[in-house]
Amino acid sequence: MDVAYVTKYTHSQLAGSFLQTDGGPSIDSLYSILFDESLSRLLNNKEALRLYIQKLMIEFKFEELEFSPKKFNRKYVFAVGNPKFHNSLECEFLSSDFTNYKVPPEIEVLGADKVREFQEFCENNKRELQEKSEDVFWAHVGAKFRVRINPAKVNYANSGIRDVRGMTVDQIESLVAETIKEAVGMADHPLHGQAVRRVRYAPHREKALAAIGDDDARKVVGSFFNLKQNVINYLFELYKKQSGAEGYVLPVNLLLAADIEPCKGCFGSGGRRG
Repeated sequence: MDVAYVTKYTHSQLAGSFLQTDGGPSIDSLYSILFDESLSRLLNNKEALRLYIQKLMIEFKFEELEFSPKKFNRKYVFAVGNPKFHNSLECEFLSSDFTNYKVPPEIEVLGADKVREFQEFCENNKRELQEKSEDVFWAHVGAKFRVRINPAKVNYANSGIRDVRGMTVDQIESLVAETIKEAVGMADHPLHGQAVRRVRYAPHREKALAAIGDDDARKVVGSFFNLKQNVINYLFELYKKQSGAEGYVLPVNLLLAADIEPCKGCFGSGGRRG
């Protein structure tokens, strides 16, 4: 089978966007398959299912998945090029991180045309973001569109989690269990636990924080979601360690079907067509 490497971010985005489970276990049993039942106190069903798909991808169990080709649909401020696949683990572009900003809800409510205008304005003035502070840049953009905005920054590290790559399977499992325990402890906290429990299954951190008015409770909820993301990242690395995989490897025919292109840096201008 002809295979190639992708970034951790691209591998993650394929799960649920291009690959779906073909039947598979019930939601009730899914958490125990992923790690143990305690995960049900942290992850919503969609997050658990995406993690399960990633586990199957890492284990190359594509017979348990079905393909539903879709183009990536990202709601980011700055233009995003098509994802790439790579011929070598040594390719410098394989470990480059993905950084962007989400289109803020204050702009989304203005309609599709205004979102497009907003994205084009930001793209054309992108250099100012590099030259000025983020606060100054977004204040300038907000003034242009007559709204106050503070877009959520997105930063996906593609180089792996450095503090777990050298660990054994048992050590990573212990780290996952400890992190789950810490996050669950926040949900049981006598002072702010109720706020955590109310939003713990929110689709993302920003939406959860938007529902919390108290500043102290917001800090706790923010810490909870950081721990939750750590659990997901640690489990991703655990599955990779258990499978013995070097990097994030996928079949080339699947990547091409998903409109992912060969990297010109390590494949050359002609690329490879399977």
